[in-house]
Amino acid sequence: MTTSERSDTDATLGTIPDIPGIDDDCLAMAQLFGSLGAASLLITGQTEFDQAEAQAQFEAARRALPDALQGDIDTVNDAMNAYFQALADLDIDFSDPQAFADASPEDFAALEEVGRLFDTPEVDAAFDNLSAYAEDQCPDFVSE
Repeated sequence: MTTSERSDTDATLGTIPDIPGIDDDCLAMAQLFGSLGAASLLITGQTEFDQAEAQAQFEAARRALPDALQGDIDTVNDAMNAYFQALADLDIDFSDPQAFADASPEDFAALEEVGRLFDTPEVDAAFDNLSAYAEDQCPDFVSE
């Protein structure tokens, strides 16, 4: 379905604008990958993106994407929620450059562990499935 044909799904796609001729699945994939990209910028202090916003975007993508991808979305969502929790547990103000200067070796070791939350066979497989779907359904949005 193209965005011009949408009706009840308009509200589910949240912050992704309508793009004439682009269907809901491609917009949802853009939203899903966009929220992951924004979340990854948290440790740089370059974004104020938060867990509630990420969760809302994942839920919107979940409603728009096929049932076959739901398990993959859940796997990535679980990893992202663990990522947010691990960052909160560190209690580092990532918007403050001095926070890194004051960070202990234990803090840096913990940051390494946070980075590994997305480096599991399950998350890798979920990303592979989501990426394959995006490449198949949204070739205009996927760069090689």
